[in-house]
Amino acid sequence: KTNLLEKILINNLNQSKFFINKAIGWILRDYSKTNPDWVRTFIEKHKNQMANLSIKEATNIYDKPFIIFYITRKTTAGQVG
Repeated sequence: KTNLLEKILINNLNQSKFFINKAIGWILRDYSKTNPDWVRTFIEKHKNQMANLSIKEATNIYDKPFIIFYITRKTTAGQVG
């Protein structure tokens, strides 16, 4: 079940289309109600290919600091401190 979901989501990452990115977030948010660990792992693994909108929508059930944490980690990933 998660293999098919993961394939579909990965095939639609790096999109510039607003509603595709929003839908990715909605799908992840909805699935997080059933399998939150899988969703957290997916976001952590693919955050650099995901639109900020997808991350925001996926983590919308969490508080704002949690959303900012993911988006900040995405934008600072790979930078040497």
